[in-house]
Amino acid sequence: MIEKMRYFYDRIFIWRYHILRRFIVERIYSIYIIFNYKVESLKSKNLIYMVGMPRTGSSFLKNYFGHFQGIEVMKFQPKGFHRTYTYALSKHDRIMLDKSTHYIRILNFMCKILGQRAAYVCIVRDPRDQLVSLWDFERHHELPRNEKFWLKWHDQYANMLKCMTKFSKIDFFLCRYEDVVNDPVSAKFEFIKWTGSNCSINDIDDALTIKHRDDIQDDKLLRTQGASPNSVGKYRSVQGIEMLSVLNYYRTNDKIMRLMKVFGYAENGLDNCMHLEHRKNVSVFER
Repeated sequence: MIEKMRYFYDRIFIWRYHILRRFIVERIYSIYIIFNYKVESLKSKNLIYMVGMPRTGSSFLKNYFGHFQGIEVMKFQPKGFHRTYTYALSKHDRIMLDKSTHYIRILNFMCKILGQRAAYVCIVRDPRDQLVSLWDFERHHELPRNEKFWLKWHDQYANMLKCMTKFSKIDFFLCRYEDVVNDPVSAKFEFIKWTGSNCSINDIDDALTIKHRDDIQDDKLLRTQGASPNSVGKYRSVQGIEMLSVLNYYRTNDKIMRLMKVFGYAENGLDNCMHLEHRKNVSVFER
């Protein structure tokens, strides 16, 4: 009974925390800051936000893509994305790379407020592997570990695609976690070219430098210093009737299956490419 009460109070705290952060800090204060420090000369590729749900490899990609001359990896900004924006105003000669897993939930708002002064790296991972990873990870309590996960996944990534269409003058770089794991050098090379930096593929290596170690919530990344090929297709080893029932829930929902197909996640694994509508403002890395 005591454990149930603790869980109940924890859920209330988490709910209140996210409501306060989303509607007070992220929205009202961000609008105030950005419009008081509005500088049209700030180029979009000087300010890059990394967008993706938890357990999609965003921490790995932030540190791996950010390990290049002229790119500065920002420390986690709990008080809002506007902190990176104001910092970028004084660093016109550098590229600011910021990441938070809650940015995907407010992407529409960020695009409205920042306009063409920012660009976005959007990360997607096979939701089956993402769910398995969540089962092994204690944090991110705001994400359900049951059938409701699939609805969350669909809503957030469908909204991401809508933003790409709606904000056609904003630059997006879309990549699948699996493609980066399979060919990290090519993925990083395409990202660096997308930022407008001059480089050749010979300038790229697979080295990973973690600048802000206290930002990393997963000890595995600190131990391995990278993403393991074993992290792709983990869902195939899941056993147990209850877990398999949750894992295969997507098969009962046509809209979830359609969205998975758009990103190239098929029943038997990974398609060679994504099946996106052509958008001039979206650069796609596919292996």
